[in-house]
Amino acid sequence: MLVVVKTPRTNRTIFGIKGRIPQKVRVYLKNEYGNRVTFLKTNKSNIQDMIDPFKSDWYKKLKSGVTKGDSVKIYRKNHNFAQQQLAEIINFHLKTKFTKQKISDIENNRREISKDVAKVLAKIFGTSVERFI
Repeated sequence: MLVVVKTPRTNRTIFGIKGRIPQKVRVYLKNEYGNRVTFLKTNKSNIQDMIDPFKSDWYKKLKSGVTKGDSVKIYRKNHNFAQQQLAEIINFHLKTKFTKQKISDIENNRREISKDVAKVLAKIFGTSVERFI
C-alpha cells in the first residue's frame, strides 16, 4: 500500500509512505490530513515517482525542530505513561528520587537529561540512548 499526502491547490505530493501501513496509522493520517491523503495500491509506476520522506526537506526541517524534551514526551505518551508513572519507573531503575516535576522540566526543556537517565529512558522505550542525549 502507498499513502500520499498532497498540498492544497497545487496537487504536489508532500510525502509518501510505502509498505504495509497499519490501520491506526491510516486512521491518523485521514484524521490529520482529510481529503489531502490518498491510499493507493502500489505498482511499479507509482512507486518510482515517490521520494524517501526521510531525505525530504520537510522531514529534515521537522526533525531539526524536535528537542530531547519533545522526544521524551512523545515516547512517554506513545507508551501511555503519565509523568508520575515515568518518574516512578526511573526511580526504580536508578534507586533515586526522581519526581514528576523533573519529568515536566525535561519535557519543557528546562532540565538537561543526565547520561544515567538517558540510559534508563532508552531501556524503557526500547530505543537508542542518543535519542535523549
